[in-house]
Amino acid sequence: MQIISNIALITINETLVIQLVSFLIFVFLLNRVMVRPLLSTMDEREKFISNLRQEAEDTVEKMNNLTAQMQNQEEAARSEALAMMKEAEDAGKSQASEIFDSAHKEITELKESTQKLINEQIAEARKHVSKESEVLAVKIMEKVLERRLM
Repeated sequence: MQIISNIALITINETLVIQLVSFLIFVFLLNRVMVRPLLSTMDEREKFISNLRQEAEDTVEKMNNLTAQMQNQEEAARSEALAMMKEAEDAGKSQASEIFDSAHKEITELKESTQKLINEQIAEARKHVSKESEVLAVKIMEKVLERRLM
C-alpha cells in the first residue's frame, strides 16, 4: 500500500506510521524510565539544597543572636564587676579613713596622757628640787655665815 509514489528522500508509507508509533512509544518509555526519575531526583536535590541553605541561614541567625546575648552578658558582667570594684574601693577608702581617724584619736589620747604624765613628773620633780634646793640653800648659808640656822 503505497500512498504516494515519488522518488524522494522520504516516502510516506506504512513504515513511516510504524516508525512514528514506535518513536512515540520510545519517547513515552524514555519519559517513564529516565526523565521522570531524573526530574524527581533533581527536585529532591533542589529541596535538599534549599533546606540546607535555610538551615545554614537559621544557624547563622542563631549564632548572631547568641553572639549578641554573649556581648550583652559580657557587658553586664563588666559593669557589675566595675560597680563591685568601685564599692570595694569606696569601702577600702572608708575603712582607711576610719583607721586613720582611730589612729589619730589614739595618738591624741596618748599625747595627752603622756603630757599629763610628764607634767605630773615635772611637778613632782619641782617639789623635790624645791625641797633639795631649800636644804642646799640652808647648807650654803650656814657655810657662808658659819653658823647653824636651825
